[in-house]
Amino acid sequence: MQLKFLYFNLRYAIKEHDFIIENSGGRHGTNNVGLLESVLEHIKNDWYYPNIEDKATYLCYSINKTMLLRMVINVLPSF
Repeated sequence: MQLKFLYFNLRYAIKEHDFIIENSGGRHGTNNVGLLESVLEHIKNDWYYPNIEDKATYLCYSINKTMLLRMVINVLPSF
């Protein structure tokens, strides 16, 4: 039996990102909404990403590598 994946949309991804930023610090917004939307759509392709591990790896890599979300953690003191 094959699992059916439930995917979230662009609006939900931005909403969750903003929630995390509100509670942990950083800057709101996205660098390129089109790139983020593309990643969220491409991850639905089961030919390229057939299982949850492949989908999670692609999602994390894409967000990190292209810096779609401006997650800035303030860990260094400002000079």
